[in-house]
Amino acid sequence: MVSGVLDRLVPPWVAYDYARALKGKSTTEPRLVSVPEAGHFDLVTPSAPAWKQARSFIEEALEVR
Repeated sequence: MVSGVLDRLVPPWVAYDYARALKGKSTTEPRLVSVPEAGHFDLVTPSAPAWKQARSFIEEALEVR
């Protein structure tokens, strides 16, 4: 999961709680990246600085090479 620290639509604590709830219930452990200075849409806006970090995390999770 990728969460923007400044996200007001889905506050970071929602992602933390979700990751904690998933722990031990899957074949893979949940991973959470909190991106500083990022709001909700910064994570999916290619021109936003946070996009590069979000994209890298997603590619790694999907094992894109």
